[in-house]
Amino acid sequence: ELLLRLASGFLGTEKSTFLGHTFLPMIFAAALARASLPEDARQFTSVFIDEAPIFASEVIAAMLAQARKYNVSLNLVGQHFGQFVPAIRDAILANANSVFAFRTGLQDAVLLEHAFGSPHVDERYLTQLPRGKVAARIMLTTEAPSEPLTLETDALRGQADARVEVLGEGR
Repeated sequence: ELLLRLASGFLGTEKSTFLGHTFLPMIFAAALARASLPEDARQFTSVFIDEAPIFASEVIAAMLAQARKYNVSLNLVGQHFGQFVPAIRDAILANANSVFAFRTGLQDAVLLEHAFGSPHVDERYLTQLPRGKVAARIMLTTEAPSEPLTLETDALRGQADARVEVLGEGR
């Protein structure tokens, strides 16, 4: 296990950015090294990158395209797509198997409408999600993602069990 606390408020912006850009290629190299392992020996691993636009580079684009085949999940968190340079934004939209979106602005809604690929998740729906609700398309199998779902976060309700509702069946 590896946990890097690279918060700019903790380290300062320059150090945080430098360390992120230093460690991401190393993490990607470790993912690529799994090629020498048989597929069934590649233990599932997740990489979470909060405030991903700060660390966005060609390495993230390559990780999005290649890490999955080595059983490495890449989880990127950001405030809006405008924070990413177009090439990274396009790589995210092209390679993301699972997509989660809280209420968005109109520009992100236009992009995400296509990512959800459902008439139930359109610009209007994404820009009017209530507080604490999340639109989600989740890769449940290697075959195809789920139909879009609406999730309710626990923090809003203060309960341990999240309620899931399939869009179009009770929105």
